[in-house]
Amino acid sequence: RVTDSFDATDTLDEPLEITVEEGVDTWPMGFYNPNNTCYNPDSHVSPPLTLVYDVDLPGNHYTMLTIGRSKIYMIDSGGYLRVLDQSNGSQLWYKDIKTTSSYWTGASAALWEDSVITGGTGIWSFDADDGTENWHIFTTSSFDHQGQVIVDGTIYFRSTSSSLVSVEVDDGYLNWSSPWSEQPLFPPVYGEVGSQAYIAAPRYSSLRCVNADNGNMVWEQGTGGSIYHN
Repeated sequence: RVTDSFDATDTLDEPLEITVEEGVDTWPMGFYNPNNTCYNPDSHVSPPLTLVYDVDLPGNHYTMLTIGRSKIYMIDSGGYLRVLDQSNGSQLWYKDIKTTSSYWTGASAALWEDSVITGGTGIWSFDADDGTENWHIFTTSSFDHQGQVIVDGTIYFRSTSSSLVSVEVDDGYLNWSSPWSEQPLFPPVYGEVGSQAYIAAPRYSSLRCVNADNGNMVWEQGTGGSIYHN
């Protein structure tokens, strides 16, 4: 919980004071401990929230929004990446990220430094400010659902072809693609043990861990049932 207050335009001369508190019995998630969350059950919005703008855009929007660089990045059901001005909702630019008439993806765009990376037909990378295409590869299938994580310039994601994939963000170089008999579920998780990095991701009935350098399986643990949440 941040106990200091500041205006977003202020310059911070010293670190904010952070206080970690034990969870309370009134936590709405029941028996889960809300340690290290930013939720305060006694807080209220003051003054009340007001509508700033309401924008009508073509297509339906199934993905979560990605917000950064004073912009809103969204993907619609028609296969377009649309970028809006965060201050007023006006559309700055859009890109067609499909090459077929039938299209749908459940994956949000991902921001890394000056680039926005998204799945469509293959994987696309654009300049996050003006939409200039950096690269586009067809060598892997698309992102599937909220399935990507970026660490040190490498993006790991579950794909629509039942694979876990590693691609370099700078140039789209395919590091590896690890085929799975079952489609990976939900986003992969990156972790390090000593000097070795690993990627773990749930499947329908197990949790699998692979080497982040080459995609080789390290271990797999059965769960006795499906994993429905990340």
